[in-house]
Amino acid sequence: AAAHLTGAAVFGFHVAAHHNVLKDEIISIEDYLINGADFVNVKNAPYFAKGDGVTDDTAAIQAAINDGNNNIFFPTGTYIFSTISGAGQPITLFGINRMTTILKSSSTSADLITLPEWYSSIEGLTITSSSTSTKSSGSSIVLSGPWSQIKNCIIDYGFYGVTMSGVGCRIINTMVLNTTSGGIGIIATGGDTSQQIDGCMLAYGSPSAGISVTDSSALTISNTSVLVQGRDLEIVPPNGKSVVSMKVMNCFFDTSEYGILIQTTNTSYVQRCQFINNWTSSQSETGVLLDS
Repeated sequence: AAAHLTGAAVFGFHVAAHHNVLKDEIISIEDYLINGADFVNVKNAPYFAKGDGVTDDTAAIQAAINDGNNNIFFPTGTYIFSTISGAGQPITLFGINRMTTILKSSSTSADLITLPEWYSSIEGLTITSSSTSTKSSGSSIVLSGPWSQIKNCIIDYGFYGVTMSGVGCRIINTMVLNTTSGGIGIIATGGDTSQQIDGCMLAYGSPSAGISVTDSSALTISNTSVLVQGRDLEIVPPNGKSVVSMKVMNCFFDTSEYGILIQTTNTSYVQRCQFINNWTSSQSETGVLLDS
């Protein structure tokens, strides 16, 4: 029997219990998604995105969002775009999986995808920049909507991979790869935010830092590997800011300049932070540096 799928408004799909489908095994259920009623397919009318790796699909994607659709599905393909704004209502942008559904931007400096609304989500997509241009500023994804998330994605060739500032935001099972020179893989900021980074990998490229925490309370980083990122994890609140009640556990920091760098100014502070069962090794400077 065919699985019954309902396009959950926020966090993915619900699969009927009688059908044995793993929640992340999206490829095997593509046929059920193509003509679903609880979401819109950007390749179908009235949007007609091509996903052919050549055509600029910005207008089609943005129209699907502007029409008030909450769940927007990208079938297998490569979708060329400049920038996408999720302003207006909570949205979920989702693909078949991150290996076969790619959103490729031509912009070298702008924020590529912005999600300012509550409970927005990006799932099962690769977000990347064009191979003919080098991103020199801006974020691949700005996750500012409270309780929004990125799940099962690849973020490739960004300058700032993700800027996460919304309360309760999550980055789950996501790879941030090939961050360009001087960039940062993930920036966690926003103040009293209760954010989470779990099951992620940050690797390759030539960033200044893998994860940069600048203004945060109750951030959890867990089960995450950070490799060859300059400063794998930097906790660097600027003047007048703080990082408090942060927990880092079961993480792997390797082959960089610093594994963990904690650095404050005369008017910033880091307080009540825990580091549990972490590995830092093969750093050119040191595994852990406390600089205040």
